[in-house]
Amino acid sequence: MLLVDGRAPGPVALRVERGRVVGCAARIEPRQGEQVLDLGGRVVRRGLRDAHAHVVEWARSLQEVDLSGAGSAAAAADLVGAAHSTAPPGAVVRGSFFRDALWRDEPAASLLGRAAPDRLVVLRSLDMHSVWLSPATLAVCGIPDHPTGLLREHEAWQALARLPERDPAEDDAAVAVAVSAAHGRGLTSVRDFSFEDAHGSWARQQSSRGGTLPLRVTAVVQPVAVAGLVERGLSSGDGDDWLRIGPLKLFVDGALGARTARCLTPYAGGSDRGQQLLDPDALRAALAGARRAGLDVAVHAIGDEATRDALQALQTAGVRASLEHAQLLRPEDLPLFRAGGVVASLQPAHLLDDAPLVDDLWRHTASLPYAVRSLVAAGATIVLGSDAPVSPLDPWLSIAAAVHRTVGVEPPWHAQEAVDLEVALVASGARPVAVGDPADLVVVDVPDLAELSAADLAQVPVHATFLAGECVHGPWRVE
Repeated sequence: MLLVDGRAPGPVALRVERGRVVGCAARIEPRQGEQVLDLGGRVVRRGLRDAHAHVVEWARSLQEVDLSGAGSAAAAADLVGAAHSTAPPGAVVRGSFFRDALWRDEPAASLLGRAAPDRLVVLRSLDMHSVWLSPATLAVCGIPDHPTGLLREHEAWQALARLPERDPAEDDAAVAVAVSAAHGRGLTSVRDFSFEDAHGSWARQQSSRGGTLPLRVTAVVQPVAVAGLVERGLSSGDGDDWLRIGPLKLFVDGALGARTARCLTPYAGGSDRGQQLLDPDALRAALAGARRAGLDVAVHAIGDEATRDALQALQTAGVRASLEHAQLLRPEDLPLFRAGGVVASLQPAHLLDDAPLVDDLWRHTASLPYAVRSLVAAGATIVLGSDAPVSPLDPWLSIAAAVHRTVGVEPPWHAQEAVDLEVALVASGARPVAVGDPADLVVVDVPDLAELSAADLAQVPVHATFLAGECVHGPWRVE
């Protein structure tokens, strides 16, 4: 197969054989009988990668009640009531994306009880660090007397673990729909942080598909799965071109919206500094355990105290590591990323929603919020992701936020931390194509990405997406 008349940004043609790029030049003459696809002057790059997504949670959220527009607990309860009135008997009403940090009224379990009497109601916050449960759900979880039904961090995760398991077939079907939409945005690979058994889920799908997958997946390991991997003699990097075992996920703190991110300065309006889910000693012990198990680590740290503790522990941990989120950084900690070989895994699209919260809750800090350019200037390796469902599984939204610090609705926020377009593209996997690459490609329906405004870059139309040389989105896709 020969792709001709592409732009990168200069003219480029690509020859693809057996799922790989075997030729790359300004012009390549077609061979007799070779399939030729005319890109029509469109930009072509390597396919996009999401370095941090919760794929099954994103897929599920697309089928749940959208609470993002609820400006109060009462408004969220009204949406639950509307869903309750049409839900089949016995069905669980599930919702996503509420932001209680912006509510003026207080959530209460009784609100959900009145909206959906005797119904199991499970609502998840936008940052996925809180859940709001109805009285019926609280009873199933063994905490019937909880006054608000609003649970955070470990308390929330423990409650969810007591609920009936989801149907794997329904999850697989939801994931298929979500992945098809992601193909339409040029996505070809993902590091999956799903809270449940990500590797087992993808392995099941791979088996049913004859060895392939609709994305190239690195499956992140949750702590409960470590013993099983060790027993099977598996470690990070094991797998094939479609599915590999990824790093162990470790949580040092919580999230901004839940006020559980661990900070050096108290949140505005009080003395609370967030939660410390792993203190430095416990973190070092967990890192030592990961090293013994042959696992890389992905350390969740959002507040500046949590990131400081994580970076200091990682300097001598002897494991390959990424620091996930890094939303608030002390200037003196920036060099620790390069010094310790720690990858900064960032989600710039979050700043589009978080800016008001940062300006409010973190207004007294001297640390840097969403310091993307500062990290690059300090020599850190950065990768970009969505943290879907916290933001949509759409790499272009993160790219636009990183480059413009807005998507055109509001003025640029902390514009001094914007990065160049090429930096954001490469950090999202979309580097220029080279001979030997897997033929995972995105073809964008513009001749030059650099000319796009923030709004246009966030919504850039994807003409075609190729995975291992097969068109999975666009005019050449074979149904």
